[in-house]
Amino acid sequence: MSGVTLDGDLNFSVNTSRVGAGTAAATLPSSQEPAVKMIVEHKVELIDCLKADHAFILQHAHAKHIVTQRQYWNLKDISPPEKNVTNLIDEVIVNGQESCSLFLQVLKEPEVLQTYPQLIVITKQCC
Repeated sequence: MSGVTLDGDLNFSVNTSRVGAGTAAATLPSSQEPAVKMIVEHKVELIDCLKADHAFILQHAHAKHIVTQRQYWNLKDISPPEKNVTNLIDEVIVNGQESCSLFLQVLKEPEVLQTYPQLIVITKQCC
């Protein structure tokens, strides 16, 4: 702070809270849900494929409301492409089964398959 003058005593208190070790994990989606499981199991292949045009898949994920506006803005400026796609897939996984199902639908769209032909093999393995 600048330009502040203090005459007299300054008193303050801080309250701390502790979060149990299992609390954060309890909010993560179950990796046993089918769409979540597929994306987790094929994450490395998906990253390798989608990094070729990371902006394209991010645009599709945003258009289908798979990621929020805030997530989109945070992901948009990440580079290198591999990290961008990794973070996108992590967001999709954290968002749960519905988000993962929507993402898998996007991966099967003709326009997306044309951009990423390797997805044909990946999506046949799961769906």
